[in-house]
Amino acid sequence: MDTIAIENNDVLQKLAETNTRLMIENATLQATVDALGKRIVELTNDKEQA
Repeated sequence: MDTIAIENNDVLQKLAETNTRLMIENATLQATVDALGKRIVELTNDKEQA
């Protein structure tokens, strides 16, 4: 394998790792947003019933 192919492979590996990390971070943020949304609904319902 020539140098360019090795370098390209390294870049693709780093991109795959970054992509995986970002997907995990995105899922974590989405779960946080969902939990906050549910909590807002709960608080709103509590306030309306008070």
